[in-house]
Amino acid sequence: MSAADARSRFDFMARRFVDLSLRELHEIFRLRNEVFVVEQACVYNDIDGRDAEAGTLHHWVAIDDDIATYARSLQDSTATRIGRVVTDPRHRGQGLGAKLMRHVVESCDGPFVLDAQTHLVPWYESLGFHVDGPGFIDDGIPHTPMRMG
Repeated sequence: MSAADARSRFDFMARRFVDLSLRELHEIFRLRNEVFVVEQACVYNDIDGRDAEAGTLHHWVAIDDDIATYARSLQDSTATRIGRVVTDPRHRGQGLGAKLMRHVVESCDGPFVLDAQTHLVPWYESLGFHVDGPGFIDDGIPHTPMRMG
């Protein structure tokens, strides 16, 4: 199978914490740790207690049982909060993150809020989000609040 064929074959997955297999949970935490802690050199507590909340969904694009890109949606009081958006370095440049974000927005109730790493604001704007407040520093990384709907 060619690389182009592999990129075109993927599945959207979404599960509550209690429905994740141990392998899926391991892969989610591995990917988030690999990118947010190691690649971005940011030591922080990724396992924040919100993964297991009743209103939380874990979304990802699976390619041959591999988690290529991932996002978490949380039910906050007035909006669905999207966070932990990450793409495996081996799968970047294929548009999978944008496909996943569109899928999350289509499958969850809005409005939507997120705290974007500031350098990604144009990417989130291309998906329909807009800046919704002043920037701030979170764990040493500039972030910008954004909203859709």
